[in-house]
Amino acid sequence: MPYDELPQYLNLIDVCLSTQTNNLVGQVRTTGKLPLYLATGRYILASDVGEARIVLSKEMRVPYEGAKDPGYPQRLKARIETILEHPEMLNASTMNVAIAKKHFDYAILGDRMRQVIEATIESRRAVKK
Repeated sequence: MPYDELPQYLNLIDVCLSTQTNNLVGQVRTTGKLPLYLATGRYILASDVGEARIVLSKEMRVPYEGAKDPGYPQRLKARIETILEHPEMLNASTMNVAIAKKHFDYAILGDRMRQVIEATIESRRAVKK
């Protein structure tokens, strides 16, 4: 599907899932899903790992242990059942658009990248002196 049509489909979803393993790989990467879900103001249930741990509220994070957590599906199921019992919880997703802008806007990411590149150049210059 064309990328510019994606938000209309995401807005049909009440709860989006984002699962990362709790190992080095999951801790250091952010898939494109998390920023997209945030930008469309969706309620997210994500493993409590990496970037999700930093940007999502506690209610949207589900504990995940190790590289493969056999207990995770049950914990996720329990969270979904809680949302079904308390649909007002979905209102918390209104904050997610602001979170997406604060952490994933391309202007902000570009500035962070510029800072990393400049710091790298400066450290190399210092080593050469």
